[in-house]
Amino acid sequence: MRRTFLVVHRWLALVVAAFLFVVALSGSLLVFEGPVARAYATRVVPRGSPLPLDTLAARASVATGGSSVGLVVFGDGPEFAMGLMLVRPGDSNAQPRFFSADPYTGSLVERQQADPAPVALIRTVHRIHTALLAGKVGNAIVTLVTVIAVLLGLTGVIVWWRDKLW
Repeated sequence: MRRTFLVVHRWLALVVAAFLFVVALSGSLLVFEGPVARAYATRVVPRGSPLPLDTLAARASVATGGSSVGLVVFGDGPEFAMGLMLVRPGDSNAQPRFFSADPYTGSLVERQQADPAPVALIRTVHRIHTALLAGKVGNAIVTLVTVIAVLLGLTGVIVWWRDKLW
């Protein structure tokens, strides 16, 4: 029984290690996610205090012909623009439009559809890290591999300790 457990433990660890290697490597590259995003973020000149969100949303709606704000992303600091995703109410076929908004003046600048290459690369690395580029299935695999790795670590300590104590 113990021998069978050790064989299963080793083979399972070998399979899990392959996935953990990919997750660990992509995780180590994600150290650069913040700096890359900030390097390509739209900058603004801080002027006093930022506008209230409802004022900013109203100005964005007027500027885009009645679109409503579906998502707000705050900048990392006062010198960064806010990100807005605007959608047309009642039009399920319309694609959302993305804007950078100056939080001090309310002016909007429509973002280009494609991210710059470094930003696109780091977002792909993030998707590899969290879901192996496989959506919900990949996310489930990463979660399962993580749980199995923790269990392997715990059982590995027990097996190792047993050999050392007895």
